[in-house]
Amino acid sequence: MAKSSKKEVGTILTGKTYALPVIQEINKFVSFCDNEILPVVPQLERMRSARVHLQKLVYAHVVDKFDLLVDQMLLWSATHLEVARGEILLAMSNTPITTKRVYELFLSGLQARELIEEEIVENSRVEYSKDNHENKVRKLTDYVHWAEATKQLRVNTNGKISDKPLKRTSIQKNTPSSVVGFAYYLFARRSGISHGDSRKFTEKDKVAMEKNYHIKLTSFIIKPASIKTAVTFYKGFLEHVKDRF
Repeated sequence: MAKSSKKEVGTILTGKTYALPVIQEINKFVSFCDNEILPVVPQLERMRSARVHLQKLVYAHVVDKFDLLVDQMLLWSATHLEVARGEILLAMSNTPITTKRVYELFLSGLQARELIEEEIVENSRVEYSKDNHENKVRKLTDYVHWAEATKQLRVNTNGKISDKPLKRTSIQKNTPSSVVGFAYYLFARRSGISHGDSRKFTEKDKVAMEKNYHIKLTSFIIKPASIKTAVTFYKGFLEHVKDRF
């Protein structure tokens, strides 16, 4: 009886059973941040030589891991969330299917669903590969019906997400203050590290952000605090997403 109760409580805490695989991936990322990234930050603050280079490497690693997690969540959404599945099926509507393939699926019995889901995932992989980080984050928030994610004045200077509008004094100047915009900002700095001189945004990101978020981007500096801000934002983002699965 005790075992059964524990299992039921676990299911309640982590959402519906069908969401457990993707929630496990989210928990792995959070554990990675808590156990491998945040403990390193105080060491970076104390370092002198090579500190700047290491800070950029750690920051880029965190952003890359989050981007990969977003990809995983999108692929999962394609077969589990109604809005995502509808988008992918619509994109597949002109995909030809032979009578032979229909019969194969029909005769595969219980395995048919699994085969169809595999095809949907592969098609979604192609569709999502066309999107940049900002669009992928926006789609994910759409799939979980997080309408507030596109509203401004929701992310403060430390990367903390608020459900209610914040005072402008709490917002980082020349930084998007919506959830989707802030995610793009963090990724754009990572692109500046990889494809720029590590202090300037790429021209593509600069033009896109200034147009879409009406801000004036300047050069940036990656500090230990930048890593903590990214981790705070990503953990808050994932908590909001988990609550909506």
